[in-house]
Amino acid sequence: MVKRALSNLFVVLGCRSLLAVLFFWAAVPKIMDPAAFATAIDNYHFLPTLLVNLWAMVLPWVELTVGIALLLGPNFDRPFDGLTEAAALLSALMYLSFVIALGSALVRGLDIDCGCFNPAGTSVINWTYLLRDSSLLAASLIVFFFHRRLAERPGS
Repeated sequence: MVKRALSNLFVVLGCRSLLAVLFFWAAVPKIMDPAAFATAIDNYHFLPTLLVNLWAMVLPWVELTVGIALLLGPNFDRPFDGLTEAAALLSALMYLSFVIALGSALVRGLDIDCGCFNPAGTSVINWTYLLRDSSLLAASLIVFFFHRRLAERPGS
């Protein structure tokens, strides 16, 4: 019953659409201000200093690419199924890393901004952020495991 609910056309497409919009929303400010994003990353004290700038330059473009890939497929001819699956897997891995970084920062009591949607923001991380990213990890996994089931729907 849970499997059937998770593979529902509206659930899968809703998850894909939500993730795509959030990745666009998150990527653009980071692309526009990589220095502020690098500072936000460094505040987590999670990555070695050597990797902070590289991560700040690469991650927003990966987010943007994943967002585009999630919007592309599947379509009538289904050529983008593999791309959708890869994007969902990358999305899940990114959200897993975000959950780990946020959890680590919260456990260590860091009073920092998330850097998620506004790299120069002023909102302090809390357990709600961890719940949000965990939910988005779950949405990524739903897309990864169930998007191909859309081919099984009537009329496909």
